[in-house]
Amino acid sequence: YDVLFYCDFHQDGEPFLGSVDKLGTAYEDATIATGLGAYMATPLLRDATEKGPLDEEAAKALVRKCMEVLFYRDARSFPRYQLGVVTSAGVTIEEPVELKHDWSLAHMIQMK
Repeated sequence: YDVLFYCDFHQDGEPFLGSVDKLGTAYEDATIATGLGAYMATPLLRDATEKGPLDEEAAKALVRKCMEVLFYRDARSFPRYQLGVVTSAGVTIEEPVELKHDWSLAHMIQMK
């Protein structure tokens, strides 16, 4: 299922974040996530962005937190992701990031 994200800037300099799926359903929002992220990361993203604008470092920390939450809740997930940063100066694709994870408490989980 294909979903396209589009990041750019309006002529007045305001950032634009939009999404369109294969059926043509399109929308613009301050935060966009798909799949499990739409359920689990979107509330975290909205909570942070509703408090005010984030600087680049705060935004990266927020993405890191969201990715950790998603990683621990999906048994088939992979602890590595790559971040792209879009600013008025251009686009930067960063090196892959490896999540620090700790499964030492997993033995304490009991299925009933």
